Amino acid sequence: MARTQIPANRRDVFAHGIATANPPHLILQEELRDLMAGSARIETQRLERLLGVFANAGVKRRYAALPLEELGRPRGWPARNAVFVETAEGLLAETNRNAISQAGLEPEDIDFIVSVTTTGTAIPDMSARQVGMIGLRHDVRRVPIYGFGCAGGATGLAHAATVARAFPGSNVLMQAAELCLVHIDPHTSSEAHFVASALFGDGVASIVLSTEGPGLFSIGSSSETIIPDTSGAMAWTTGDSGLDVVLGAEVPAIVGSKIGPIAHSFLKESGRTANDFDTIVAHPGSLKVIEAIEASLALPEGTLTGSREILADYGNMSSVTVYFILEKALRCDGRFLMMAVGPGVTVAAVEGEISAAA
Repeated sequence: MARTQIPANRRDVFAHGIATANPPHLILQEELRDLMAGSARIETQRLERLLGVFANAGVKRRYAALPLEELGRPRGWPARNAVFVETAEGLLAETNRNAISQAGLEPEDIDFIVSVTTTGTAIPDMSARQVGMIGLRHDVRRVPIYGFGCAGGATGLAHAATVARAFPGSNVLMQAAELCLVHIDPHTSSEAHFVASALFGDGVASIVLSTEGPGLFSIGSSSETIIPDTSGAMAWTTGDSGLDVVLGAEVPAIVGSKIGPIAHSFLKESGRTANDFDTIVAHPGSLKVIEAIEASLALPEGTLTGSREILADYGNMSSVTVYFILEKALRCDGRFLMMAVGPGVTVAAVEGEISAAA
């Protein structure tokens, strides 16, 4: 099993600002269920069986870049991606400004910008577009991270911390944008796409990091593991009308059987187990994935309350979701373990410590 682990060296990295945001359109679970049920090109008997996923997904509501009536209209990939670019760059400008301000900095103080996304493409990329929008320096150095899906949150934070360690004293802005519902096609004939419509939501987040402390939280070691022979279990593919999600029924079983050993291998160097952490920031791919993570890490059932609450209120926002969970966890001191699973299948992990008094 391929595994890359980056130990926390003697230079700590601290987060000084964190901000999250969603697009304006609130969509209730039953509203999207009715839209999909009335439009999907799926045989009636299969459709009736699939409708149960909306009740069992653990999602009550989410936010979308488009209103419900617009989600139901057919559109091609260029139109969908245009919605992504226009909406994401505006929301990122908001969260970037807020995170920078919270850190006590000005936009021109940022030296690096790490940009994470999977659900849209832009050239110039989403980080370049922020230079003029929020007043970043023209010589800011950019690190785009694309295609990690739900694992991108933990991976993006880990790589942003690596940049900060490599350039002590620099200010690193990490931004993530995922507008998953832009790609929902109510007229789909795909069962996987139908299931995805019960889970995903839209959101963005920004974090400012540096080696200057103390901060809101510190970032320790991290790891990234690809599970062999699982590349077909989880993916996004490009269809005629947008991105099509691939979610194999085997994903909860893969998570349940692999994430425990991966976490054990990652944590053994520090002599810790999952139960030694005050907070587990686990990406809520679905309720089944949350339950599989709890079982695999030998956590008491119901431990991942934060993951369940964010899933219920915002849906699965791909890479961005763990930042919503982490932001909520900042109310209490203690060590945290962040874990996320994405295409590859990739398991990403980051450990750190929250300083609520900072």
